[in-house]
Amino acid sequence: MADSLPSDIIPDDILTQQYTVSPGDLLEIDVFEVEELTRTIRVRSNGYIALPLIGSVKVQGLTERELEIALEVLLKEKYLHDPHVSVFVRESGFFYVLGRVENKEGIFPYRPGITLQQAIAMGGAFPGEESGIKEVQITRTLLSGEKETYTFDYDGITRGKLGSIPIMRDDVVFVKGLGKLYVTGEVTRPGSLDVRPEMSVQQAIAFAGGLSSVSKSSRVKIKRTDEAGNVTIMTVNYNRVNSGKADDIGVMEGDIIYVPKSYLRSIARAFFFTIGVGDGTVGVRSDRAIY
Repeated sequence: MADSLPSDIIPDDILTQQYTVSPGDLLEIDVFEVEELTRTIRVRSNGYIALPLIGSVKVQGLTERELEIALEVLLKEKYLHDPHVSVFVRESGFFYVLGRVENKEGIFPYRPGITLQQAIAMGGAFPGEESGIKEVQITRTLLSGEKETYTFDYDGITRGKLGSIPIMRDDVVFVKGLGKLYVTGEVTRPGSLDVRPEMSVQQAIAFAGGLSSVSKSSRVKIKRTDEAGNVTIMTVNYNRVNSGKADDIGVMEGDIIYVPKSYLRSIARAFFFTIGVGDGTVGVRSDRAIY
């Protein structure tokens, strides 16, 4: 898949593209002070509409403003001295929002002016720090019939100008969630986590609630499987990382982080509570770290 486009490198056409009339659209046409020419009309399958005085007019492929100008020219040629026409696309097919969204139906009535940010919100998802969204794709059918896919990083949608990208009729917006990794063993909340940009082992363990009191933190394991199916096992001394004596390790989608149990710590913990209950002492203190 293509890399996400940053907010400062965006094709001009996707930012400036305006909706053009298509067959099946419902148009509101208003001719100022000429009530008999003001009407709501559906575009035929051949891309034409029929209007009094003017007759059949091909409107397919025109923007609202281009159609306004075209109708004003036609009316001025024979019938009106200074016509003023306004065109509004009331109905125009659908667009789709799929992927990591709450609204699983995924299909929405299209109207010109809907932005990418609005489309994502309509789908039941909104990019943010805790949204779990990684990137958003727009697949668009061009006038030539070819399909073009644009991929955007979610940060650019909320913090840059990407959110104002106009949605077009029949666009498919796909909201891609962050990848997952798994933290198991002696942590407070074992389970899956979203892989955030530049996330490290230390951060992953923190998101999992931190180490338990009986963890063997000097022997944390990372299991990583590449695209070819090759498995790599890495051992991380979390104590040295946490103290700044060793570099942290970046994590990747699909990683499994396993924090083993320290049986010496388990025995010491059991001994602590046994002594505390047995003779009434508050606890047992040892100056030697047990790993």
